[in-house]
Amino acid sequence: MVKETRLFHKGVLTMHFVEMNGYTIYENGEILGKKGKALKPYLHNGHAEVKINLDGSGPKHYTLSRLVYWAFHPEFDYDNKNMCVSCKTGNYITFTLQDLELKPRKDLIQGELHKSCAKLTDHEVHEIRRLYQGKAGSNQFDKTSLSQNDLAQIFGVSRSNISLITR
Repeated sequence: MVKETRLFHKGVLTMHFVEMNGYTIYENGEILGKKGKALKPYLHNGHAEVKINLDGSGPKHYTLSRLVYWAFHPEFDYDNKNMCVSCKTGNYITFTLQDLELKPRKDLIQGELHKSCAKLTDHEVHEIRRLYQGKAGSNQFDKTSLSQNDLAQIFGVSRSNISLITR
């Protein structure tokens, strides 16, 4: 796979691009095919993807943001699924190279930014830990402090979630 970085001048705009096996990949995510025609990405799970043949073994589906990052950062291993290319603006369809950053997968699937399963914000988790004092100095009948059940009702989650947070 041949990678070569050049500058392209369009009026006053200077745009970097990389040549990879006949494809031209620009820093804004535009890709020119082997015959010079612009490829149109398609949407898949909120990300732009393209189907191209980079290694000669046949066309493969590439996530556009990951492909652009890989083209301009050759030390990045495209096949390492533990490292994710994240977009600072959250827009994985129209982006620039400056919007992209590399993050470990574990950092993206935890916390309030995980869109599919986070029920509490990071601030609420901090508040739960501050409010829960455990069983020290009180029992279930004197109600001098909040129990895990009380916190679960206040924050609208299960008691087991509160238990996991306080441990």
